[in-house]
Amino acid sequence: MDDTDIKILNLLRDNSRMKNTEIARMVNLTERAVRARIEKLVREGVIRKFTIETTPVGFEGIVLIDTHVGRTPAVKAKATELSESVFECSGEFDVAVRL
Repeated sequence: MDDTDIKILNLLRDNSRMKNTEIARMVNLTERAVRARIEKLVREGVIRKFTIETTPVGFEGIVLIDTHVGRTPAVKAKATELSESVFECSGEFDVAVRL
């Protein structure tokens, strides 16, 4: 996962219905390159399942991430760039990020 992947994840976090063409324009890539990156993030388990919790002051999202063995520390380090609330988990998912 690189800085462009993080930008794509941030854009999707803010608007999960954003079209790939719009994302491509915002990150200076082709639509095809954005689609390939998103597919890779899904294959790698970075984008797997999203849970949205509503709160009295707005919306809050929790991203649950399933990583490959040994990659959890690197994923946690990148996730801390997105949020101060990053937790290592046991069970089906390895990392939880509150957005």
